[in-house]
Amino acid sequence: MPPNTNFREALAISLGHQPAHYDFRRLEILIRRLRNKAKEAWGDILPLETAHRQGYAFTANIRIGMA
Repeated sequence: MPPNTNFREALAISLGHQPAHYDFRRLEILIRRLRNKAKEAWGDILPLETAHRQGYAFTANIRIGMA
């Protein structure tokens, strides 16, 4: 598992849902739409990998602050 994986349950909670009652296919659809929008806007894939049955991992380097 990548070290920066966001577990599906935590993502459901952050979206305001209870994991026990959340249909995680909705989350998969949300991620697919986000990937499609990123590809349309930037012409590149979103650096978001699926960690099978666990969640998602953002795989790009992040720079915080002014460079």
